[in-house]
Amino acid sequence: MSIAVTGPNGLLGREVTKVFKKEYDVIELPHDILDITDLNQVREVLSNYMPTVLVNCAA
Repeated sequence: MSIAVTGPNGLLGREVTKVFKKEYDVIELPHDILDITDLNQVREVLSNYMPTVLVNCAA
């Protein structure tokens, strides 16, 4: 199972990523890779990575 995490460099995102990496394949999606306010970019990035789960930790 792969888990994509937006905002992996923030306080919450760092902790979530650290916990998930112990058992899952984690795809970190910082702002320079994914602007969550751009719907077309979100669709493109998610279709490229195809994560099983998306966790939004972006502020």
